[in-house]
Amino acid sequence: MAHLSTEERQRIHPALHGLIAGGAKIDAGQLLKAGDELERAKATVIERTLPFDLIIAPTTPVVGFPADQAAPDEGQPLDITTYTAMFNQTGQPAAVICGGFAENGLPVGIQFIGRRHEDFRVLHAAALCEGTLALSIAWPM
Repeated sequence: MAHLSTEERQRIHPALHGLIAGGAKIDAGQLLKAGDELERAKATVIERTLPFDLIIAPTTPVVGFPADQAAPDEGQPLDITTYTAMFNQTGQPAAVICGGFAENGLPVGIQFIGRRHEDFRVLHAAALCEGTLALSIAWPM
């Protein structure tokens, strides 16, 4: 963030400023240790998901929150990424569709996750499910 102008920094959601500032306090040793831990976690996720053609899972642990918030609990903005972040780290392809609607009318996301380099399988499954559900989504204007 150091290279951003004051104006550019002001455009970053306030809830993310704490995360960014926290990163500036990490020393090289901590960064290397975290990188090693991440590599071990990635290897575990890839190994444990390898037996499955696809994984179908929710995208978030909660249904809907105001669009101007970074997360339901802005003190813990990364909690909303619980079900998606590791697959971003492993490089496994994923696609998200609307799987239905909660009682409050907000969409519920479903993600399809595949093995590395099996993007077509993921996209095909997501398209099949989306076509089968044939949900009508009212997009805000």
